[in-house]
Amino acid sequence: MNAIVTRNMAAAGVTVHVLHTGGGVELPARPASGADSADVAIGRRTLPYVDSVALPEGLGAERHNAFLIPEKEFAWFGRVVARAHAAGQLSLAGGGGSVGRYLIDEQGRKHFSETTYAGTASVHDAKACLGGEEYVGTDQVFRINGTRVEAFSGVAADLYGLLAKGEVEEYRRLAYERRNEWPEPDDIDDWGASSFRPDGTALAIRVAPGQASPDVRSPG
Repeated sequence: MNAIVTRNMAAAGVTVHVLHTGGGVELPARPASGADSADVAIGRRTLPYVDSVALPEGLGAERHNAFLIPEKEFAWFGRVVARAHAAGQLSLAGGGGSVGRYLIDEQGRKHFSETTYAGTASVHDAKACLGGEEYVGTDQVFRINGTRVEAFSGVAADLYGLLAKGEVEEYRRLAYERRNEWPEPDDIDDWGASSFRPDGTALAIRVAPGQASPDVRSPG
């Protein structure tokens, strides 16, 4: 089991900390609905395990800014992870205020209640049919060497609908069930580079109509 933290500091470059331990961990299964499911908001909890990971001797500090989750808290942590993942999916699709419903204040809920950036203010304001699958999300138009390029990021429409309604557990069940059904990049004719993930998300980029084609590489 590995835990990886990356720090990007202008003066010191990129530092990667890796904590490795043998064995593995499985978070307990959650009910499909009810108080113990990821559909229900979590509250802030102060656990006495912050800064509880000791650094090896000789590194100039006794403790590291890290934490551990004891086994008795695995069920709670599973809900945290599921809701944070839901927030990430909605954010990719321009979920606006819907993103904040899955976060507590310490995770940045306030940011998604403000209309500071186009990506957080929009609510599935773009649609795309990719390989016969309907996606809702957000798009941006920018220039590469003077050529206007359109980029789209989104989630399959049926999965987005579940997340927007707060149905995290049903989203996760359906996403797993459909994990092998998504389009392949070769299925896309009217876009350039594209990428599809098993969780129902998609990225696609193309040259805006009437523009010459720049060197547009795959988004991943």
